[in-house]
Amino acid sequence: MTWAEYYERYDGWQESTQYSRLASIKDFGPDESPSEEICDCIQYVDTRTATSILRRALAAGVRFRAAEVAEIADSGQIEDEKALEKLL
Repeated sequence: MTWAEYYERYDGWQESTQYSRLASIKDFGPDESPSEEICDCIQYVDTRTATSILRRALAAGVRFRAAEVAEIADSGQIEDEKALEKLL
């Protein structure tokens, strides 16, 4: 599954499915940078899923703009300080 496919479908899934389907994301690109979509998605999922999305995106090399970093940090969705540090 690509990030684009996940993003298109996640809002129709139960929270547990949103989390479990993250493991099937194999590609975060080559569409422009998906950082805006990731930032948006993080606002609407539970904190465990939000943190996992962020970790996977960073591991895949996704870069975030300063405004997106601030929005993610201010959202309160990422409770893992190490994940937030990697974002910076």
